Amino acid sequence: MVEHRVRGIPATTAQPHESLDPEQLDAFRKALTTEDLLVVLGPPGTGKTRTITEIAHTTATTTDTGGGRALVTSHTNRAVDNVLARLPRDLVVIRVGDESKVHADVRPLLLEEQSENLSEGIRHAMAHRTRAYREAEAAADWTAELASRLGQVDDLARSEKAAALRLQDAIQAASAPARERLEALRYEERERDTALRELVDRASRLQAKVRSEQQRSNRLLTGRLHRFRARRAEAELTAVRDEMQRLEALGPELRRRAETAQAEADRAVREDPAVRACLAARQSARRRLDDSLQSAYQAAGVAVQALGTVVPGVSAPDFLRDPTEAAAALHTLCRRLQAWLPVLSARQELTRQWQTAVGQDPGQLVPELIRYAQVVGATCIGAASRPELSGVEFDLGIVDEAGQIGVADALVPLTRVRRGVLVGDDRQLPPFLDTEVADWARATGDPVLLRLTSQSALEQLRAGLPSSHVVQLTRQRRMPAEIADFISAHFYAGRLLTEKEHRHTDPLFASPMAFVDTSRLPERTRRESRGGRAEGGALKGFSNTCEARLLARLAAFYHQRGSEWVVIVPYLAQRSEVVRRLTPLIGDSELANASVGSVDSYQGGERDVVLYGFTRSNPEGRIGFLKELRRINVAFTRAKSQLVLTGDLSSLLNADDPGFRTLAEAMLRHLLDRGDLRDFHDVMGALDHAAAGMNETVSPSARRGRP
Repeated sequence: MVEHRVRGIPATTAQPHESLDPEQLDAFRKALTTEDLLVVLGPPGTGKTRTITEIAHTTATTTDTGGGRALVTSHTNRAVDNVLARLPRDLVVIRVGDESKVHADVRPLLLEEQSENLSEGIRHAMAHRTRAYREAEAAADWTAELASRLGQVDDLARSEKAAALRLQDAIQAASAPARERLEALRYEERERDTALRELVDRASRLQAKVRSEQQRSNRLLTGRLHRFRARRAEAELTAVRDEMQRLEALGPELRRRAETAQAEADRAVREDPAVRACLAARQSARRRLDDSLQSAYQAAGVAVQALGTVVPGVSAPDFLRDPTEAAAALHTLCRRLQAWLPVLSARQELTRQWQTAVGQDPGQLVPELIRYAQVVGATCIGAASRPELSGVEFDLGIVDEAGQIGVADALVPLTRVRRGVLVGDDRQLPPFLDTEVADWARATGDPVLLRLTSQSALEQLRAGLPSSHVVQLTRQRRMPAEIADFISAHFYAGRLLTEKEHRHTDPLFASPMAFVDTSRLPERTRRESRGGRAEGGALKGFSNTCEARLLARLAAFYHQRGSEWVVIVPYLAQRSEVVRRLTPLIGDSELANASVGSVDSYQGGERDVVLYGFTRSNPEGRIGFLKELRRINVAFTRAKSQLVLTGDLSSLLNADDPGFRTLAEAMLRHLLDRGDLRDFHDVMGALDHAAAGMNETVSPSARRGRP
């Protein structure tokens, strides 16, 4: 801040969540990686808030760029709220400040609001959990019941197994004689099958031998021997085939006798009294086991249902038909339930402690909220107003509207952050300088001290930082080109480019930038008058009756058209005069008071239609504090569609301040070239005509409801 010494900014290819123009993207990336300070200069409508939002969002969520907690701060509550309102709801965002000064859209983010909501949420959740744990207490009784029923299942399973063994012994005893005959027949059948296979193999070999000997029977010397051998092999083959036929014929007889023996064994088992008694005993034991298993499954279901009120994902096992598998699954479940019971007791006690603690001191949640916050928003002074923030570390601090913030105020948030980004426009409203501080600085005679107390932190850094640490946004999307080009030429050296396509549809004026001149009115009609005194004795400044009447009529016209409008005037006296005349025209004093104000009250805001009155009109060309041209810049650049200026052009062109006079001359040239310069009477006549046309299109009953 003092010596303007900074480290180089590492490059990054990080991408924003929303699209940014080249200059915004440059500011975004440099803000993510700067190791000390960065200045972002943003003329009106160039997307400062959008850029800030992307910087804060990515800083809070992207760890590979050194991400961490971000502090968003500014001179005004409105600027802070504009940024926080645009942040995605998946971020943990906390707003620190006075509820009465925070915008309604952002109040849910207030630390107190979130603390109370969290406290209420915890109380509600703990009450719900207390009821759930009370219901879950039944799981202990039913787990014990399940264990008891599983003991019965185990006993009955042993009884059923013993009955099955007795039945097996009785069956073996009853079928023993027939089974012996059956085994003998089966043995004989196996022997027959073996002999038959051997004969088949022997017949195959004999056939081969016969063919071989017959092929050699014609040989001269040994033919007789081979013919003898062939006849002998044929005789042996015939005997083998006869035996094969005998064995094949024996097969059906053996099978018939085996079936008879099997039937005798089955009949013996069926008719044996001991077997029938053992079978009845075994069937009775199986029924008792099945009934006991069903009862255990029922107990398991109730226990799981009770536990499920506080432990999701615990389910009873599927019903299994096999008693052994079913008993094993139920025993596994019982062990799981028994393991959960002490955990439930501990959780129930913890729930009771939470409920008691939150009820006694909801404020203890505040440090936890801050600890997990990803973005904290506060005004510069507000950043030091809460003791809960005193030990909080911030990775990045973003100071919006830094052109309005003096060095001392900017240091409040900057000393709490590791890195800082100052965003603003030093061509708009300067910092407020306390009178006593200004007098003291002038009295020291130290020009450095005077500059430190009078210039903004943004001006100090813009002038001293290297160009690598200053990013200029140049593409505006708020104003029509007819307004923006004048602002660009006079305040931004022609560097402000317009990317907004504007289709002019205003019924009163031929250009988005218009001036209603009162200089042709009689001097007594158009001349300013000094206002009274405000509360505390301070002068209200000046008022101008004819301009107030014109501004009120214009505001009422745009109000009836449904436009979003605002009236900006430089003096409290003029504001009071406009509100007094406007209220009966629109029938809403609250809206009139809210929509007529000074330049300071609309810094950072925007409206479709901006009506600005210069107020000053005197032969000497005295313009007072209108010579602070940055206020003119602020007022003009609030307009999104139509800028209507009112004033005494002859007085403004004759201003006693050279800088203002130059601006007035440039404004006149621009109006003649691209604007709409109109006379007071001409515009008032057009308003009368428009009012008559509106009355004709409205029914009498509806017209009675209009002011």
